[in-house]
Amino acid sequence: MRSLSSLLFFILLTGISACKKKDVNECPFCPSVQSISPSTGPAYTTLTITGKNFSSVPKENIIKINGITINPDSILLGNQTQLVVKVPKGCGTGPVTVDLDDELTNYGEPPVFTYQYRNVSEDLVPLINQAHPVACSGGSTTGLNKFELPAGIIMDTKGDIFFADYKASCLLKLSLNDNYKTPCLFAGTCYKTGNTDGVGTAATFTTPRFICIDNSNNLFIAENTLSIRNVTNNGNVITLFKDSSLVSLSGVALLKSNNAIIYAASLTNQVIYKIVRNGTNYMLSLFAGTKGVKGYVDGPGSVAKFNLPQDMVTDKEGNLFVADATNNVIRKITPTGIVSTFAGNGSPVFSDGQGINASFHTPLGLFIDEEENIFVADNGNNAIRK
Repeated sequence: MRSLSSLLFFILLTGISACKKKDVNECPFCPSVQSISPSTGPAYTTLTITGKNFSSVPKENIIKINGITINPDSILLGNQTQLVVKVPKGCGTGPVTVDLDDELTNYGEPPVFTYQYRNVSEDLVPLINQAHPVACSGGSTTGLNKFELPAGIIMDTKGDIFFADYKASCLLKLSLNDNYKTPCLFAGTCYKTGNTDGVGTAATFTTPRFICIDNSNNLFIAENTLSIRNVTNNGNVITLFKDSSLVSLSGVALLKSNNAIIYAASLTNQVIYKIVRNGTNYMLSLFAGTKGVKGYVDGPGSVAKFNLPQDMVTDKEGNLFVADATNNVIRKITPTGIVSTFAGNGSPVFSDGQGINASFHTPLGLFIDEEENIFVADNGNNAIRK
């Protein structure tokens, strides 16, 4: 009886193991990718995958490029023989595979997708002297002869780029579909300052600085009118929150897990404010820093001190990172308001290293990627740091 049980176990184990193999004869129900189109492209390229034995429920397929799993939200549509997906940012060059589970894995020799890394700075350089970008929705020229003083920049989930021109007081857009070649005016009226809400060029800004974005591609802009402005993905500008404490706003950031929590940095007050949204109601509180007092002190809440806090980003754990420009460091603030020095030692020089062994010179802009690497626009060193 014992030997019979052992034999049955061996047969069962052999049958399961056969599905792990890549030969079609050994695993007839395993998915197989036979072709892809296109075979090369940058992030957010729409990729069509053709093969067989895919799940009829598109988001149940485990799709990988170069071993990087595509987020189910980036699986646009599909059936048992074809899937359409968006190429994830930074996946690199490698085979395209489809698995159904740990056993029913991709068989055969999968096609290779060649990932194109874009150097956006190279794309933007020819635009510096390009005259008269038109409004994104069409219409007459905007009066903007060249980019005056670009400040905050952000990329949405479609790969389009938005940036604020601080001096011209407007918000511009570069489209992935246009390969970032032709800028257009997304919102605001160039060289006309104000605080008028409206769609596209009917709105006005006053020296907008840094930008953040939520999961629905709505933009949030800090500007010099005591306001945080919200710009929807169709260009509708709304004054989200206004308060007399929000003097000379620079950075603005959202909590990743809850965009009802907004952080705003005030250059004049040298503090970080926390704004909690509940429907149409807002509650403003001082989150970190000593109001009106510049300095360099780590510690809890109002004990801490900053010196011209600029751009900010948040990580998945709810920590806030601040480019503390004149202190030449990157500060970290926990969800409970404890401030520490994350990177930099205060010396205004260029030096790579771990944490406080590194040096920055007037860091201004911050960006955090999906792997939570932080990139720093190190203004005084004319460098991008990671």
